[in-house]
Amino acid sequence: MTVTVTTVIQSYTGDGATTAFPTVFVFGTSADIEVIERNIATGVETTKTLTTDYSVSGGGGAGSEPATGTVTAVTAPASTVKWILRRIVATTQGTSLPTSGALPTEAIEGMVDRVVMNAQQTAEESGRGLVFPKTDSSSLDPEIPNSVDRASKFLAFDSAGNPIASTGPTGDSSIPVSPFVETLLDDATAAAFRTTLGAVGTGDANTFSKTQTLTKGADLASATSLALGTDGNYFDVTGNTTVETITGLAGTEFTIQTDSTLTFRDSATLDLGGINISALAGSRLKFFMLTDTLAQIQSFHIEGFAFHRTASQGEMETPYTTFVAVSPGALKWHPGVAKFWCDFQGDSAGPITPRVDYNVTDVTDTATGRYTVNIATDFSGADFAVVGMGQRRTAYNYGTHIEYEAGAASSPRAAGTVAIASAVNSVLEDSEYISVVGFGDQ
Repeated sequence: MTVTVTTVIQSYTGDGATTAFPTVFVFGTSADIEVIERNIATGVETTKTLTTDYSVSGGGGAGSEPATGTVTAVTAPASTVKWILRRIVATTQGTSLPTSGALPTEAIEGMVDRVVMNAQQTAEESGRGLVFPKTDSSSLDPEIPNSVDRASKFLAFDSAGNPIASTGPTGDSSIPVSPFVETLLDDATAAAFRTTLGAVGTGDANTFSKTQTLTKGADLASATSLALGTDGNYFDVTGNTTVETITGLAGTEFTIQTDSTLTFRDSATLDLGGINISALAGSRLKFFMLTDTLAQIQSFHIEGFAFHRTASQGEMETPYTTFVAVSPGALKWHPGVAKFWCDFQGDSAGPITPRVDYNVTDVTDTATGRYTVNIATDFSGADFAVVGMGQRRTAYNYGTHIEYEAGAASSPRAAGTVAIASAVNSVLEDSEYISVVGFGDQ
């Protein structure tokens, strides 16, 4: 018969139900068929065993013309595997022709069929091999190095395109890469690779698709001029030497964590927005290097500090802090703010209730032209300043002189009171309008 089908291999994907797989190619006996199971996901191959895993029907049989047939699986292959059927006719010829008599045409045709099937197998196998393109030079040597030369090495190609065995990048002039790439291939870590490549920063925009993390560098000792390391972008700084300059690579962002109380002083080379920052241990500050010698703060977390924290009494009384908020309740402690004030009618019977006031209980009329202002929240002591003015309209309609009450037993001021007098031409008079303001420490 003729062998017109050139296919010698075919594949079926399992479905967990189908067991019969017909062949397109012709074959003689079951020994001419090989069945391989391939895991679709992993590519792992397993050669199946005749009778144990499958049976074969059809085919030409021994000494007969080859024919198609069917491979039947003992268990239906799952959908996760493929079954590959291959014809593997042995490369032997067992037919002996007679030396005389009639020409055995069937036997000769069987022999020729076997040769053709072997040729088809060879073509299929060689078609899966590496070959030089048809247009390559015929002078190329397709032979790979021998087993001794290629042991523990990898296959590469020299400058002419011939196969070679290469040991690795360092010092191997036969590697088909540039000298610069060779300096990259022997780097043991990604950090070393980037350093060799000079890829600390790039001019292209990067789209972050995953969480960005900081790399912890070696600890840095605090210094007036703090030099950043190149082994990370997050550093612990030890010691408490005031930092006035930070040097690094322009365009980089980095974070500093303080291991102890540390002051950062605003300067021409350390842009802190015009303030000095005193950071307790555990504080974190994020900077950006505008130039190699100019760092600018971006954000910070100062341990023990809360944004918009209300100023304490001490911070108000000694005003130097520039990054805390002033609440209405804290404003009274500032040295430039009045601690009490009032305007009252001095010619009315006491105790006198002021027309308007702040931090005044009332005013005691002690005698003609003499008054004691009673302060609600006392000063810290008797040392404070008082300013006053008045007007006597009933008799004179002009201003009166407001002074400390000269007849007071001791100081006219006490922590919670101040004694004043109203006089016209050195004569004590009750004035209709008297205003008094006091400044000092509470």
